[in-house]
Amino acid sequence: MQLGIQSSIAALSLALLATGAAAMYVESNAYLVGGDTSFARVANWTIDAPHPGWSIATENVNLLDCANVLKAPNALAMRYLDEGTKSAMAPTCLALARAVTTNAPAASFAWYVEALALSWTSNFAEMNDALRRSQLTGANEQWIAELRVALAEAHLDQLQPAVLQAHESDLSMLVLSARGIASIARRYTTDTGFRHRIVAIVETLSPQSQQDFLNHVRSALSKSR
Repeated sequence: MQLGIQSSIAALSLALLATGAAAMYVESNAYLVGGDTSFARVANWTIDAPHPGWSIATENVNLLDCANVLKAPNALAMRYLDEGTKSAMAPTCLALARAVTTNAPAASFAWYVEALALSWTSNFAEMNDALRRSQLTGANEQWIAELRVALAEAHLDQLQPAVLQAHESDLSMLVLSARGIASIARRYTTDTGFRHRIVAIVETLSPQSQQDFLNHVRSALSKSR
């Protein structure tokens, strides 16, 4: 009897070790593929696509690599990649993001990455849908809202009414936050088309909030000189 129990425990231990090793491989697979930068890793993923990961942290790290790459199509690192690799990056990241949103429909960051990847292929109908889902599931996530704002502003003429309305809500949230107001003020100083729209939003806020925004704009202007 004792020998049987010991054998069972040994078998269970081996099974747990095997399961742990498999989980470790899945969690680190994106980095095992190789590359010491986001651009290098995503380029390698176009050849050997990674598992999105089993933990939210791993998913977000992998998605962040995609976001870093897709936000910077004119980066110097892009110039060293062949056209085939560059054209495969958005579909690769789209597949990665969809693997996450399929299992986690409330993953706002993954929806944003999905929208960003779709914008690369000018699939604006599906981009709107993914961006709207990010807005709905991460309405109060300031760091994701900053990313959404940049994407929405880049494709403003393609936004559907509901997405545009939620975009304005993102702007309102950011201009009222200590973190977001600085990014909005910087955009005000560099994007003339943005100014009248954000001013219309700021004018609906309290006098103190309006003054805070004006102070941040002045600070951004002084830094840009």
